[in-house]
Amino acid sequence: MKNIYGVLILALVFCNAKLMAQQAGALDLTFNAVGYVTTAVGTYGDEVRALAIQPDGKILAAGFTSIGEGINMAVVRYNTDGTLDDSFGEEGIFVHQLSGNSGFNAIALQPDGRIVLGGYFYNGMSDDLLLVRLNTDGTFDEDFAGTGYKNTDILGYDERLFGIAVQPDGKIVVGGTTSDGLINEFIVGRYNADGSKDNTFGEGGFIITSPGEGYSAAYAMVLQPDGKIVLGGYAEFESTWEDFALVRYNSDGSPDVTFNTSGMVYTDFYEEDDNAFALTLQPDGKIVAAGYAYADYGADMAIARYNTDGSLDNTFGSGGKLTIDFYSNDDEAWAIALQSDGKMVTGGDMYSYESEESIFELARNTADGSLDASFGTDGLVTTDINWASEYINALAIQSDGKIVAGGTVVYGANSDFIVARYLSGLEVGIADAPGRVNSFLVYPNPVSDQARLQYELASGEFVTVEVSNAGGQVMMTCLDHEWSAAGLHYLNVPFTDEMNAGNYLVRMITPQGIVNIKVVKQ
Repeated sequence: MKNIYGVLILALVFCNAKLMAQQAGALDLTFNAVGYVTTAVGTYGDEVRALAIQPDGKILAAGFTSIGEGINMAVVRYNTDGTLDDSFGEEGIFVHQLSGNSGFNAIALQPDGRIVLGGYFYNGMSDDLLLVRLNTDGTFDEDFAGTGYKNTDILGYDERLFGIAVQPDGKIVVGGTTSDGLINEFIVGRYNADGSKDNTFGEGGFIITSPGEGYSAAYAMVLQPDGKIVLGGYAEFESTWEDFALVRYNSDGSPDVTFNTSGMVYTDFYEEDDNAFALTLQPDGKIVAAGYAYADYGADMAIARYNTDGSLDNTFGSGGKLTIDFYSNDDEAWAIALQSDGKMVTGGDMYSYESEESIFELARNTADGSLDASFGTDGLVTTDINWASEYINALAIQSDGKIVAGGTVVYGANSDFIVARYLSGLEVGIADAPGRVNSFLVYPNPVSDQARLQYELASGEFVTVEVSNAGGQVMMTCLDHEWSAAGLHYLNVPFTDEMNAGNYLVRMITPQGIVNIKVVKQ
């Protein structure tokens, strides 16, 4: 008995240590050993502006780089462990210089794996809208506009794309900002799959909108499942203050009058400058916008959630709005992503008045807007790479639940791409597989009423198997620290009528670590 108790104590120590290492908000040390990777793409001035996760788990980071005196479009692809994918571009990096400066602000993946990117191209007089399509190996797709890229000049002044989405029919929806020489405005457009303008959309493929009473700019876009398009940014009013501004269009480009009766919504936080830089769409159709709100003392992260009709969602934050202050510093949100459990992660930078530097900041909120205490420290995470400044410009959620952040890290007069990966507490698959677990499988998946769990051990282990819902609540314990001999094992896992349809996590805990598999109940 003495020997058995010794094994039990040792097992609990190992298990608790593994769980502590998996705290939500911690850097994922399986990613480049330190949780982040920096890449010197060009000579100087490298910045990630958009992220996409491929179905195979590889990470695409798009933005721009400076080589010599020019700014060039740039994309880097990383393997799941953070190393450069040498099957893409030149040893993992795509860089191209057009006749003028160019860069990317947005990225989308087609179902066939081709990569669509949007940004800007300087034509010698002003910036044009730029749309690029790459093959999966990082070469230009010459089926697109004959060259793989297309620049579009609408009004003859500066124009930039900040959002891209690929429709189910292959058409490409874009959104961003244009200028008539006097003020900036929202612009939304649509291209055919071959890169030509879709003349069935708006007027000649584009619609220009002037929300507010002065300057306006759109920095984010989402495409709804029903084909409607939402742009987000800011609009200026006579007071000269800026408010969050959202505009929704029908699938033909016309204003959607079911959205606040005019197709436009404005949101004020502190009666000073408020600007939305990121949008995300919930499965229930609600729209979440994130950015910053300025007050006399500085800026806070700002988030608003809207019902499908454009009204503020009063079940979120305070009257549909919330602000987040990281330790009394300037805080700005540039990206937002939605987890599978409904929690939202917002990323940006925190400027410290003391150090006069900026560092990564992440906040996680629950579905009602409250900070999630299980994430980092009371819902907040900061990351300082110990150079001059770091900024998060983009976020993405992997299929295993891990959080990927992309941006720039500055040191001296130079800056590099930076991609960091954080644990969310929802990791699924076999990301942290115990060393002596040969296999772990749940089938069928999706499941209706009962699933079959199969696992194989290389040696005997004490095993715990439990099922939790998307919120982390344990619904049942199938094995509670029971001894399993070496070999193949089977276990029936009931998904009862009391368990609602949705995502569940089947988790096996051994002294060596944890294995998670996400199971969908129909």
